[in-house]
Amino acid sequence: MSSSSSRGQRASRSRKRERDAASPRAPALLRIDGGSALPARVVKLWQQGEVCDATVVAQGREFPVHRCVLMAASEFFDGAFGSGLAESASTRVSLDSVEASALEPILEYVYTGECQVDEAALLTLLQGASFLRVGPLIAAIVARLEDRLTPDNCLDLWAFGEAHTLLALVEAARVAALRGFDAAAASAAFLHLPHARLLELLQDPRLEASREESVHEAVLAWAKAQRPAPDEEALLPLLRTVRYPLVARDFFEQTVMAEPLLHSGTLAIKLFGSAFVDVAFGPRIGRRPGFGPSRPQLTWSSTHKGDGIVLLDAGLLAIGGESEGEVVRSAEPLPATGKHLVEVVYEQGLASAATTNLGACYFTGVVSADVDTFREMDGDENLAHLAHGFWGIDDIGDGGETTGVRRGKGGEEGAPPAALVDLGTSQERGLFVRGDRLGLLVDMDERTLTFHRNGDPIPSLVLGGLPEEVYVVATPYNTGSRVRIVQSD
Repeated sequence: MSSSSSRGQRASRSRKRERDAASPRAPALLRIDGGSALPARVVKLWQQGEVCDATVVAQGREFPVHRCVLMAASEFFDGAFGSGLAESASTRVSLDSVEASALEPILEYVYTGECQVDEAALLTLLQGASFLRVGPLIAAIVARLEDRLTPDNCLDLWAFGEAHTLLALVEAARVAALRGFDAAAASAAFLHLPHARLLELLQDPRLEASREESVHEAVLAWAKAQRPAPDEEALLPLLRTVRYPLVARDFFEQTVMAEPLLHSGTLAIKLFGSAFVDVAFGPRIGRRPGFGPSRPQLTWSSTHKGDGIVLLDAGLLAIGGESEGEVVRSAEPLPATGKHLVEVVYEQGLASAATTNLGACYFTGVVSADVDTFREMDGDENLAHLAHGFWGIDDIGDGGETTGVRRGKGGEEGAPPAALVDLGTSQERGLFVRGDRLGLLVDMDERTLTFHRNGDPIPSLVLGGLPEEVYVVATPYNTGSRVRIVQSD
């Protein structure tokens, strides 16, 4: 083959690719099935327009049909052709509420049990099927829409479902909005929600939000978008769904209390009550199911620690002193409600850098508020005092035959659950070693402590019965051992 011929073929292929790239792609067709196909001969008669005894008209287009077929498949046509009134004898039915582009696949479904439609036309098809009351097709389209529900479209589909009395679609869309509240609240449709539907959404206990502040922000965004602005009677029930005791104090004081809408009339007084600020952060109130654990910014206490322990890096790093066995506690308690994740890293355990094991008696966990004396004791006294109000683990690594588990007052000890043995709890390898992120997931609503290792939970290491106030505690046991609180980004 000559070089000029090869160049010509390459140029031809190049032009073909350019034409293909420039050509608009045909819309993706979605197959809707699940119906009952009529006998092939009946379908062929319909497709050829033979023996048809009626005509359905939509947007000027005429569709020849068989009356008995439509009466069997559609409640609308059953009434139109079988009412016994004079109109039922007519051979023409004009549909003002159904688009021709929807009627064509509806008839295809009625005769063949399936149809194909552009995905973008699903709602138009559903609207037509709902008007004609073709039950199996309605169910099939709703199932397709449920698979395509997202926080971005769920509010629109919720409204569509209510307008056409599609209860299954309404419930599926409601659940999608509840599970993806943050994203749904950021959609344009959220600002156009009717007051009743918004209140229904906010009052549902299944509502998931990443933070309670976002619920407050969503209510205010909706209120500011309304014309005319909602009055106090409309706004108050919406704001009462916000669990204000769960918002951060700074947000409450700087954002909530500074909001002009809340200072209209007596709204703030009715909403919060005169004593709200004093009690907002004390009472226990359930968090929403979507809340992830908070990452409290803790530091080691300069007063609740052994005398030999040295603190560096603004209280984030504690270094063990000459008197081995000393303990250090966090300066701040964990918040009284909700889930909270704290991670610590033993950057150095035993003085020997040749081993990654930590050594014996590296107590790590949480401690009750009444365990408050860590000074002027030698190591053994510190550990003995700690054991009576401590929930966590000790004897990590090669200092003993097993990892100990302690469950609160009385210092109840026990061997690790059997499942922990497979995770490496032995003399040769501790459950945690130097450099591991030792995570404490504390659920103050359930009063439980779950241990994590490098971000992964350890389901077999869960302790219960925590008191109302707890602090994080660690033991840089050996001289020079180091334990750091990991700060979240």
